[in-house]
Amino acid sequence: MGDLGNQLLYVLDLWYILVPIAFFLVFAAKYVERVAISFFGFILGGYVLLPILIERFDKIKNWVSNNYLIALIIAGLIGAIVLYLLYKIFVFLVGFFVFGAVTYFVVDMIFKNFELTSKLNSFIQENWFAILLGFSAVIGVIGGLLAIRKSSTIVAVIGAICGSFILAVEAVGWIYYLYTRDMQETINAFSETAVLVVVAILTVVILFLSLVLMKKAEKEKQKQA
Repeated sequence: MGDLGNQLLYVLDLWYILVPIAFFLVFAAKYVERVAISFFGFILGGYVLLPILIERFDKIKNWVSNNYLIALIIAGLIGAIVLYLLYKIFVFLVGFFVFGAVTYFVVDMIFKNFELTSKLNSFIQENWFAILLGFSAVIGVIGGLLAIRKSSTIVAVIGAICGSFILAVEAVGWIYYLYTRDMQETINAFSETAVLVVVAILTVVILFLSLVLMKKAEKEKQKQA
């Protein structure tokens, strides 16, 4: 079982940690911004940072093999504390990379498809990559600043997407396991395109249903007011 397989195993085994976090991110991230950011940090620390540390340091790997839950909680708490303290920077970076990346790929695609680069002077052609990268970085900075001003919305969107994805993975994984009664086969199934498509579709469905439920709740509050 590879590193990804091990992570999927822990994701499914520790569902009682991830599922409540996922529900919170889907339905409450908009209202409790800093708590949502802390949960992002917990997920990044426990499910992104910890696997990297395990892969690179044998001493950590040997200790974690018998104390994974404790290690996950420690790494998750560290990630939660860091993002809680630096959440504005986190929001800025999200805006920076999203706006910057979209700008880069859209402009690059337009110029390549319409062969516009060849119509520019030689200096721009020779330095096209640096110019495009610089322009994208400027747009990224603007996007980052806008993201900070709309941080609650950004956190809500990321929370809804992240939470929906986690719930989809848990649902597909456990349904598959209950059908096969074989965890190894369940883990291997996530390398199949069909299963990944089901996860993607279920993520969209959960995201859509959460938006519908939240809109209904807001309408009910407005009626009561």
